[in-house]
Amino acid sequence: MVKATMVEGISLPEDLEELLESLTPEELDDVERAVARLAEEKRRQQRIEEKEAEQERIEAENETPAGVPPKANRVVKTINENDDYYWQWREGDSVKSEYDKPVSDTE
Repeated sequence: MVKATMVEGISLPEDLEELLESLTPEELDDVERAVARLAEEKRRQQRIEEKEAEQERIEAENETPAGVPPKANRVVKTINENDDYYWQWREGDSVKSEYDKPVSDTE
């Protein structure tokens, strides 16, 4: 794709530049509004996708593995200067826990 510069600092494909140069000022105003709406819609969609991806990551991170009850909490334990995630829950009078993964895996 050949690039051309209509205005300093703006690089457009040559065929698009030619099309824009053929438009009237009123048509260019319409293009400006349409492009602004399109840019905002794409930004909005990107924010939605980022939020959905973050929510999926959080949900996957908080899913309890087999053998761990859904009421379990995820806690960080430091052993030998290493931080690890553990699932922890109560069964009667005792506290049970199961290793999950190192904290550094989520950073």
